[in-house]
Amino acid sequence: MAKNLFFADKPANEQNLYEDIIIESLKIYGQDVYYMPREIVNEDKILGEDVPSRFSTAYKIEMYIENQQGFDGEGDLFTKFGVEIRDAANFVVSRRRWRHTVEQNSNTITGDRPREGDV
Repeated sequence: MAKNLFFADKPANEQNLYEDIIIESLKIYGQDVYYMPREIVNEDKILGEDVPSRFSTAYKIEMYIENQQGFDGEGDLFTKFGVEIRDAANFVVSRRRWRHTVEQNSNTITGDRPREGDV
């Protein structure tokens, strides 16, 4: 296969430049958000639910709110059994900043991305 010499397989400098620009734009247009990982207190092994959750630590990281008009979702559901609120918000975070936050020794975050159920 013919290969153009002007295009490298992995232009690391250019990729780092793009990532730096994205991080800078997140710092300019984003908000400082406290990410709070959920700690499972007492998990129900049969149904797989965790009714009592605990949020004891918070980590400050810059994120961009993707939906600015308000919380997206299906809205509130009023039934005879109670009220179910289905609001959701989408945030954008840089992978490098997330890895930097996760790699700190004093944190309790595990995984390479935010988990569902965290605040």
